[in-house]
Amino acid sequence: GISIVLSNNKIKETIDGEGWIHPKRKAQYIQLIQACLDMFELKDAILNINLLDKPLSGYLNFCRIKGNNEQFLLPNHRFIDDDITGCKTYEEIKSFLKQSDKPFSEKVNKIYTSCILHRDKQAYFKYALEHTFCSGYVWLDPNYKSLEIPPSLISHLKIKKMAGNTQVPFIDHAKYKYLLYNDGNSLSDRMRLLLCLNSVIIKSSTKYEEFYSYKLKANENFMEYKFPGELKDIFMKLEQTPSISHKIISNNKDFIENTLTHINILKYNKQMQLT
Repeated sequence: GISIVLSNNKIKETIDGEGWIHPKRKAQYIQLIQACLDMFELKDAILNINLLDKPLSGYLNFCRIKGNNEQFLLPNHRFIDDDITGCKTYEEIKSFLKQSDKPFSEKVNKIYTSCILHRDKQAYFKYALEHTFCSGYVWLDPNYKSLEIPPSLISHLKIKKMAGNTQVPFIDHAKYKYLLYNDGNSLSDRMRLLLCLNSVIIKSSTKYEEFYSYKLKANENFMEYKFPGELKDIFMKLEQTPSISHKIISNNKDFIENTLTHINILKYNKQMQLT
């Protein structure tokens, strides 16, 4: 992790913790705090930020175990200088995705996700191999050999052209009506992107939360499932009742336009110092 030292409403210094420091995440968090300083007056402080995926008590984290008040929440580093879309702020991210999106009615009526195959995501892809209404793509990133993916699963995914050594653009999600969201090493940070698309989010239940999670509700902002076997009923319900999809998409559009905004993200950082 890193410590960002604030003094006289400026970043006085940044101190690296022991071990390897993720250089991109470090740079993004420095930019995020600087953006807040440019807009607001912050009191002197030392911000101890955990750069790992899994939350730690006593530190600022991008996610935490739900209700754990010893784990403090900071907006995800990708809200600034996003390395997924190449955008510099969340407003730019929203604009980019909106321009690249298409109407819900023109999308493929399948469930889709593209990802690295973390352990918690493997069950979905095993299910998807047997059910044609599910689709997806696995990037076989050589840097993630430690994920212990069963060789037989990789082989079957390759045969179905659902896995490969090249990464596909995130915007491929915009082709599909229903987008799967589930955990990675801890909570995935892609909700901020999925909320921007004219698609329905189908979200796995999770023990984690991020700073705005409490504002999103099942059946209003997403459909929720616990086990892949529940996906067929959810898919059929959405297909047979389009009004559910339209309501969820409309709610999410309102949320990103009026609640999850760049200015409110920075305001959260300021308010965090007062609590």
